[in-house]
Amino acid sequence: MSKEQLAECSRSLALNLAHYRARYGELPLDEMPIAKQVMSSRSFGQRFESLQELREAISNHAANAAQRLRKQRVFANAVSVFIQNSPFDEVGFYGRTETVVLPAPTECSLQITNEGVIGNEDL
Repeated sequence: MSKEQLAECSRSLALNLAHYRARYGELPLDEMPIAKQVMSSRSFGQRFESLQELREAISNHAANAAQRLRKQRVFANAVSVFIQNSPFDEVGFYGRTETVVLPAPTECSLQITNEGVIGNEDL
């Protein structure tokens, strides 16, 4: 990790901690929740015909997951995006997963959504 990346990570963490303190008060380090993951997963009734439709769906699910993070008062360390078509589809099965590790833990919908869409670029 370069000095610039480390500085950006430190800045992001400080902003996230300041946001948490402003919203909820001090961090209850001795009472931290045990939640391991927050997932927003849905099956769609139709095939997406464009990359833009897929990005919009990913953004919506990422925002829902971020909202649940805030409700549980936890932070995300990574964002995983997985897509697949029906295994019974005539075109053949396709399934991929990409995980993006966040520079600092966050509950911010914008950061989580951006990373979800960026992770989608590699799918």
